[in-house]
Amino acid sequence: LIWTMGYVLTLGIALTAYNSLKLDGPLLWILAVLPALPILYMIWTMGQYLREETDEFLRHKTIDASLFATGILLAIAAVYGFLEMFGAVPFVPSWAAIPIWALGLGIGQIVQSRSAA
Repeated sequence: LIWTMGYVLTLGIALTAYNSLKLDGPLLWILAVLPALPILYMIWTMGQYLREETDEFLRHKTIDASLFATGILLAIAAVYGFLEMFGAVPFVPSWAAIPIWALGLGIGQIVQSRSAA
């Protein structure tokens, strides 16, 4: 949750700076990468959790929800990518994969909780 808030904060900072300053070169690159840093840490944290979780059942549930999220993301990316390639839908930036995956993770967890009950 901390890194999610870090993402929101760094995205706000990056967008504000981009819109108000005329940066180029290395500063622009640093600004553009800034919101990705908390995301990279979230990915690393998820891997650490899976490695360190001692309860096999909880680890299995987390892996299943992650696989569900990955499947949803891949399906959406494939279908939307072809629609985009043929000009049927507007361009969507690739960073949108992160919120789509996170939404899929939440849906996967809900599906698991419903099927386990």
